[in-house]
Amino acid sequence: MTGPESTTMFCTICGGPIFQSSVYDHLPWLSKAILLTTQQNPNEVATIDELAVDNAGGPFFQLPSANERVTACNVAIQSPFINPKPPLYIPSHENCLLIAKRAIASRSNDPSEQAKLLRHIWQVLEARFKNDSAGKRVPLHKLWEPSGYYGACKFQEMEWEPGNDPERNFEAQHFEADPIDIFNLTNSILSHLQSRPSSPSCPPHNQEYSPQRSHSPTAHLPSPILPYLWDLDPTLIGEKEQKAPPGTEWDWDLLTQQLARTEIQKVRGVWTDVPLGVRNRRRIWRLVEDLLQTSVRT
Repeated sequence: MTGPESTTMFCTICGGPIFQSSVYDHLPWLSKAILLTTQQNPNEVATIDELAVDNAGGPFFQLPSANERVTACNVAIQSPFINPKPPLYIPSHENCLLIAKRAIASRSNDPSEQAKLLRHIWQVLEARFKNDSAGKRVPLHKLWEPSGYYGACKFQEMEWEPGNDPERNFEAQHFEADPIDIFNLTNSILSHLQSRPSSPSCPPHNQEYSPQRSHSPTAHLPSPILPYLWDLDPTLIGEKEQKAPPGTEWDWDLLTQQLARTEIQKVRGVWTDVPLGVRNRRRIWRLVEDLLQTSVRT
């Protein structure tokens, strides 16, 4: 089969593949997609609609609610010869949009401000689409992203192509790992907690991350410094605090500092045994932060 249907559609937030449900059954999150679109009435602020869809091959998606097939990133909307123009649909993984909303919520609790920030993400993605679609005649299956999606772009051929090389396959697994459903998340993080001699005068490792000294794990995990780890289990954290070796205390400052570093997203960054889903979540969170910090011409 040739044509757009045979290509892989890539998520415009994380840069990973959006598969049909019959592909990669062991990674179902990669086939759970959302199409973002917008409706704007005269004298009204644009609202962002989120449509749950099934991938029907390449840039084509099925709307189960309307029994209708639509085209994502359809360059036809740029043509002066097509009227009325179809809506613009921008694809994302369901989990990537969830992370985007978490990142937005970490910035503001105000629903109106959160809606504004989601519109900003839409505007940045829409601007990328318009730039990429200039002169194109077929639907786009990916959007350019300045960082190359922090590594995922190297697998964005016409199809998602990790290849047969073991090292390349290992790297691709970091972008395929589910960033939401992470097995044993809290315990895997706590396994890197180090102890130090008990001393109330012991200074923090990095003042940037710990401006005020605290011996309580609740001051660090979960932490405003680590909003991407919103689902750490406080019960397990409390239990860990009670198990410090005699004469020592846990070094929560150091652990927080390590988790706050962007290197956690890298293939071999910080720790070798951190769950791949943590690395992927941190990468996606950073991509969302980049979207929120990108200016848009109006």
